[in-house]
Amino acid sequence: MDKIFKYEYDNGISSYENQEFYLIKDNIIYKFSVQRIENELEIKNNNYVTKFNINDFSKITKIKIENINKGYKILTKLFQENKVMIKSIIINKEIILKITMNEKEEKDIKLSYNYECQDYVLNEIKILKTDINNLKQENNKLRNQIQELSKSHENKYIKDIHLLSTIGYDSYCSTFDNTFTVFNSIDNILYLIYSNYNKSIISYDLNHQKIINEIRSAHNKNISNLKHYLDKINNRDLILSISFNDNNIKLWDVKNWNNILNIINVNSIGFLASACLINENNQIHIITSNYNEEDNCEAIKVFDLKGNKIKELNCSNESTFFIDVYYDKLLKKNFILTGNENYVKSYDYNSNNINKIYHRYYENNNGSHKSVIINDKQEIIKLIESCIDGNIRVWNFHSGLLLNKINVNYNWLYGLCLWNSNYIYVGCNDKTIKAVEINNGLISKSFVAHNSKVITIKKFIHPKYGECLISQGFINDQIKIWINKK
Repeated sequence: MDKIFKYEYDNGISSYENQEFYLIKDNIIYKFSVQRIENELEIKNNNYVTKFNINDFSKITKIKIENINKGYKILTKLFQENKVMIKSIIINKEIILKITMNEKEEKDIKLSYNYECQDYVLNEIKILKTDINNLKQENNKLRNQIQELSKSHENKYIKDIHLLSTIGYDSYCSTFDNTFTVFNSIDNILYLIYSNYNKSIISYDLNHQKIINEIRSAHNKNISNLKHYLDKINNRDLILSISFNDNNIKLWDVKNWNNILNIINVNSIGFLASACLINENNQIHIITSNYNEEDNCEAIKVFDLKGNKIKELNCSNESTFFIDVYYDKLLKKNFILTGNENYVKSYDYNSNNINKIYHRYYENNNGSHKSVIINDKQEIIKLIESCIDGNIRVWNFHSGLLLNKINVNYNWLYGLCLWNSNYIYVGCNDKTIKAVEINNGLISKSFVAHNSKVITIKKFIHPKYGECLISQGFINDQIKIWINKK
């Protein structure tokens, strides 16, 4: 077993504290965090997590505590004093940490595997034995060296991506994000859902590389947007399809491809560019965008699964290119995200006043925002958005402050894909896909991916090839899958 070397911080938020530590075992560095969230303590890294309350903590350490704050201080102190080590690692199941309270007393803490995690690759950084002595000297040096090791490891991984296959030679792609969707179904089928010029919805099995089903003339006009939603209430996979030109929304049950909802003429003025599904108090709602080149737009509308309009977000005369929902697990709230003509906005969907804007993420009149994603893998939740002014902007989601602005070579920017906590991919109008480091804004990789501008990019996990990219170019360009050469 190897000792622990620490790098720590405190973000200063009273209801949430967090410190990071590095443990070394078998020439591999593992990064852990110890955090206090409300009335719970948590030890975790990317793949493993365990939580405990006051009583659990007292049983583990045999130290009686009055409140969770004291438990947090004791636990971080144990880490700081090198009284925590990695005892054993059981692949894909658990990590066991050994905590030494005194010379005679030791206690094990088991961290169970979190099967929802997909960023396992960067959780382990292999180093040489000769490096370990250098890492022991001081915290700042440790932090810098680990960051360099992590950076070189991630860059190598990103630079190894190459084309695996091309799918859908007749696929259709609009100018708006989410032209296709990829997901693992409840039946454990890895689906790609896309559309073609026959207005069909095509379901493709990525594991067996074959078309499973095709719904011909699913809409009256070309399908511009497809989204997947896991309906946990009814244990089913749903597909939301949109036709930009016929202004209709349809909802499909993937198991039998029954059309369970059809909302006609969603907007009487302008067009329908995007929509999303949201679970609110165990009821699924559909939220629609509004779009008009003349900026004469209707409100964003909310429908139930019977097609009844139940409320509106009062944002008339604001063209919305992109709309999605983000659920904050810590606050236990749904937020609506919109990419508009000159800025991005968020709404607190749980608020009594749904029309109250939570934040407007704004920097000058900088053009339409085509895609918005959330990075909640670190202590600060970040909103990341693409813009046709050639910039990716990174915002503090809850404060609304601009954290970073990354210029991507004067390109119009479209779909975004979060690769891990440090890297994103973006589709550009110069036919390239670019890998961008979120914190320092460096472009780590750029490659020509399609014959026209790249509209949609997504990440998925293939059982054979691991982490993969999938992308689509505008109009009659195909869908392409990109894998790591290793």
